[in-house]
Amino acid sequence: MKKRDCMSRKLWTVLCLALAIAAGVSRPARAGLLAGDVAVIGWIDNGTPDSFAFVTLAPVAAGESIYFTDNGWTGTQFRSPASNDGDGNETLAKWTSVSAISPGTIIRSNATDPSYAWTLSGAVPGGVSGAFAPLSIGNPAEQIYAFQGASSLPLQNVTSQLFVLDDTGAFENAIDSETGAIPPGLSLLDHTAVTLPASFGAQRFIKFNTDTLASGTKAEWLTAIANPANWTAAASGTLPTGQISVVPEPATWAMCASGLLGWIVIRLRKRG
Repeated sequence: MKKRDCMSRKLWTVLCLALAIAAGVSRPARAGLLAGDVAVIGWIDNGTPDSFAFVTLAPVAAGESIYFTDNGWTGTQFRSPASNDGDGNETLAKWTSVSAISPGTIIRSNATDPSYAWTLSGAVPGGVSGAFAPLSIGNPAEQIYAFQGASSLPLQNVTSQLFVLDDTGAFENAIDSETGAIPPGLSLLDHTAVTLPASFGAQRFIKFNTDTLASGTKAEWLTAIANPANWTAAASGTLPTGQISVVPEPATWAMCASGLLGWIVIRLRKRG
């Protein structure tokens, strides 16, 4: 075999590998979630009980638990009267995936589905007081935090902050039931902490308009959710439901593979 033919065959082999890598796949569901993997996209604060909706912006593996609370962040922890109080000064709810949940799935706290389960009653494990309950978000100013935590006293043992939605126009250290700060791991810059204008707090119903984007990456959806112009606030309404289209983020390794692919194509053309 001629040296030139051998070199061309090697380049073609590398080209095929680069094509396979560049094609990429979406991030598989894995243990533990990252900031922004879910986002709160609406609530009703004069219901019986109050309710809210969130959307998955990444795959969620079976068996994952996410906690939701309207206890504000004080700057160091969630506001709580005691270190062994299970639900803090306000309320705590738990959601668990029974099966794998795909990106773009909208989930409401007052809905049931075989793929997930809500824990909205019963004692919080590890606490001497406090119980799971539907979130009570009827204050003129509110926040909902999504986080992961230990199975025992999760409010005091947070392992990962995922998202916070606020309707006061600003974040501040929690000193009462209407205030709350941005916890470590979340930020306004990456839109994992979102605050809507204070006028939204006077409304009983707020929701993100899910038709704002036809499709988008996790980052693009978070940017859209952070824009108050993409929200509806009213005296009443229906929370979002169904599915949105979330596409994978361009991965660094895929972009490198694409660059390698381009280089190989040029070399092959030169070799004729």
